[in-house]
This record gives sequence, C-alpha cells and structure tokens, in this order.
Amino acid sequence: MENKPKSLLSTNKLVIISVVYAVWIYISYRTPLSIFDGYVCCSFVFLVISTPILIWINLRAFLRGKGPIIFVIFIACVILPWSIPRITLEEIFFAEHQSEFEKVVELARQGQIEHGDSCQYAFLPPAGYEYLTIDECIFVEYYPALTVVFTPRSSRRLLVYAETEGALRAYVSCGGSDGSIGKNIEGKWYICHQDWN
Repeated sequence: MENKPKSLLSTNKLVIISVVYAVWIYISYRTPLSIFDGYVCCSFVFLVISTPILIWINLRAFLRGKGPIIFVIFIACVILPWSIPRITLEEIFFAEHQSEFEKVVELARQGQIEHGDSCQYAFLPPAGYEYLTIDECIFVEYYPALTVVFTPRSSRRLLVYAETEGALRAYVSCGGSDGSIGKNIEGKWYICHQDWN
C-alpha cells in the first residue's frame, strides 16, 4: 500500500514527459513559432537522440507492469504532432499581404518590372513592394509559363507563383535540381524548399 503513491507519481511523470515531448515536436516542426526554424539540423539531431531514449523508458515501464496505457499514450504523443498540417511563417506572411503579392505578379505579367544592378539577372520589386522579399530581388521567368519567386524570409523556403504545374516543376528551386515543391498554399501559389548546396 505504501508503494502505490510512488508508482502513481512515476506514472504521472511518464505521461507528463510524453506530453511535453509531443508539444516540443509540434512547436519545433509543425508551427511558425518554432525556435528551430531555419535550424532543422540541430532540432533533428535532438529528435534522433531523444526518441530512442523515451521509447526505452516507456517500454521499460510497460514491461515492469505500469500497464499498456502509458506506452499507448507515448506512441500517440509521437504520432499525433506529425499528423497535424504544418503552417509556415511564409504562409502567414502571404495571407497578410496576398493582394500585394498578386499585384506584383500582375505587373510582372505586363512586363512592368525591370532589372537592377544589385539583382543581376533577377528583377527589382516595383517601388513600394520591396518588403515582400528580403533580398530586394524577385525572380521572374516567362517560359514555359509565368513564374514569380519571392524570398520572404532568410529560410530555405520560397514563395512561388506559377501559372502552370509544368512551369513550377521547371523552376530550378521547385522541381529542378536545386529544390522541391513543399506545398500548394492557394490556387497557383506554392511553397518551395531550396536544397542546401
């Protein structure tokens, strides 16, 4: 009878650790609040180290008679955060400034943008729209169809407008040799991930 409170406290600790682990995964990988955003490598190393340790702790508790519920809770805490769709800062920024992004695309379609010395082969954003891209340059391609690329943050994610799927896949940082398509955020707007070179 005296050992029961000790066992209950130990069980509670295991549940708390599992829940904290799930919250950490969710914040680190699934939300724009991630303190690791842009530093995925560090977060991944921590994940690789912590997951086997927590699996061992929970499995050991299960084998010592704590009951299957503890291990089931832990497995649920591992799986649940990955099943929630990820929201990036780029998506939030796009939602806040969608009309401005679309205006720049329309100006690019009409050929009302120009090259600048600092952008080399890229284009300068129209006056008043510089805040839409951190490097003050936008990439525009007209073949095989209009593609306009913004870099809203200093991460490896790009905000891309592509009029056709073929144009999207033809762009080097989306479907080409230097990146991949992350997700379609709305209509012809996409998030693409640049590869590390």
